[in-house]
Amino acid sequence: MRGRAFPRARLILLAAGCLAVLAPSSPARSPGDSALPLERQPAPAAGLHEGNLPQAADTVWFGGDDGHGIALEGGIWDWDTDLPPGDPLHGWTSIDRTVFPGTWFRRITHADSSLHGDPCDPVFDDTIGLIWCGLHEDEATEHEFETGIGYGNQFCQQAVSPAFPIDPLTEALEIGFRYFNDTELDYDFTHALVLGYDEVGEEVAAHEAGELTGIIGSPHAPELFHVVLPSGSLDPSVATARVAFRMTSDGGWSDEDGWWDSGCGAFAADDVEIRVGESYEARYEFDTGADGWSFEGCDGIGAFMASLPEDTWWPWLHDSGIYECGMSGNAVSFVDREDSPWWPPGHPEGHEEMAVSNIVPRAAIAAEELLGAPIRFDTFGTPCDPYANCIVYRLGYTYYPYTSDIYTEPHWSPRLGGDVWWFFGEAGCLWTGGDLMHLSGGGTPLPADWESLRVVYEVHCGTMEQQGCDSRGAPMIDNLRVGFAFEDPSAVDGDSPASAPGTPRLEAARLDPRDGTVRLPFVLPSPARVTVEIFDARGRLVRSVWRGEKAGGSHTLVWDGRDTEGRRVPRGIYRVRLAAGEGFEQARPVVLLR
Repeated sequence: MRGRAFPRARLILLAAGCLAVLAPSSPARSPGDSALPLERQPAPAAGLHEGNLPQAADTVWFGGDDGHGIALEGGIWDWDTDLPPGDPLHGWTSIDRTVFPGTWFRRITHADSSLHGDPCDPVFDDTIGLIWCGLHEDEATEHEFETGIGYGNQFCQQAVSPAFPIDPLTEALEIGFRYFNDTELDYDFTHALVLGYDEVGEEVAAHEAGELTGIIGSPHAPELFHVVLPSGSLDPSVATARVAFRMTSDGGWSDEDGWWDSGCGAFAADDVEIRVGESYEARYEFDTGADGWSFEGCDGIGAFMASLPEDTWWPWLHDSGIYECGMSGNAVSFVDREDSPWWPPGHPEGHEEMAVSNIVPRAAIAAEELLGAPIRFDTFGTPCDPYANCIVYRLGYTYYPYTSDIYTEPHWSPRLGGDVWWFFGEAGCLWTGGDLMHLSGGGTPLPADWESLRVVYEVHCGTMEQQGCDSRGAPMIDNLRVGFAFEDPSAVDGDSPASAPGTPRLEAARLDPRDGTVRLPFVLPSPARVTVEIFDARGRLVRSVWRGEKAGGSHTLVWDGRDTEGRRVPRGIYRVRLAAGEGFEQARPVVLLR
């Protein structure tokens, strides 16, 4: 265990304002309450291509695939050719970021804990084995968990008993077990469920028998759970049932990010007893094995990356009034084409997908001093309303070799880069990009000692109404390539334009992980009377953070995520407004997800 939790404040912050470099972000799977500034794309210009943009004079470009998972010098990811054969994505893969990968519910023994080097033993003192949810110490190290053994963000793990018969109309169901639970209070949970199945084996209902959250019991002093569900509690069509333990966590505050230290894992259970009326009784002690229980990770929202032909995506553009675009042939889309309620298709609520390219090699340019790493691509976007319905994207990278204080063996880095997410202010096509070595909006620039690189493209759908993103097919990308420049690339997608002299400026809000508060930075060219307020999506005042005089210069105020009555505000989209001097006002959206 490598530390204790910080105080909590579950926030994602998206700040909209002036133009900024399209920049990747800090380590992969940044928690759901990380600060994620949002910036508007410049107005799309149909038909704008590379020849119209300033470029570094000496740049080597990479893209495509050589058939062995390596990008080609002088190549481009246009997704038009069938190279390598049978791979329409040209070596790109996609990851569903709404679920932690792997199955981490399992049966373990004291010997397993010792073998993995656990600093604590999750197995109860008086037993041989039990079922447990978590990553052992060495597994947590490989996943770079800040506090070691425990559970991660976006966890959904399940242990399911063998099936047993039940007549739900006449038979009561009794469930008992010994357990400990160690999850973030009121945000991460272990549910004791009864899964009901009809006569043909189809699941028809899930009944919650108990909900566990916070710190309850321990491996040395387990708690006892006991519940009786009377007849009539389950759906009448149920013919058989299973008991299940389902452990879920949200996007932050876990052993992964170090803001919660579970100590010895999320949950463990032993001596599970199931009784059905007078007809069935079973006891599972897990001393000799899993006793017929099965273990699985839950499904996430999904990853929808696909290379689509022009006759599929052109009607989507036409529907948005776009008749000229730099994309051609096949283009890559990230929308849910099968289950979307809209045409053109959109994204389900909470969709978060990370697409990763094949390997870009350093060998051909290792002797050169790199001054820039520009990325260019054609994209199609549609308007985003940060207060209601918003699909955003950002670029980043992962590189090899990478080491950290937690995992010292060379490995691929987590997703790195800047913090800025982009959205479109209007529908259109744009030739756009960024530079991995010249970032705005914070984050980590590409280091000098990389040997292999993968480009990362992420999309995220967040809405106020929780009904998904009607993005009309956007975002789509085409003709993507990454370059390495040996002359000053400063003309390529420069930093955000500075405010005019003498103009106050509200900057992007940031979460402070030390205490969970929200930092609200702003700049005054001269002394002024200042008001900083937080409003909800309907324009109602939530909190007045500051009213009074401020000297000229840079200032940072603090919002604790609470309203004027001291109550923590619910998830949603808010607005921070700066008023300064005579008639100046500026606002940025702030999205709180928990």
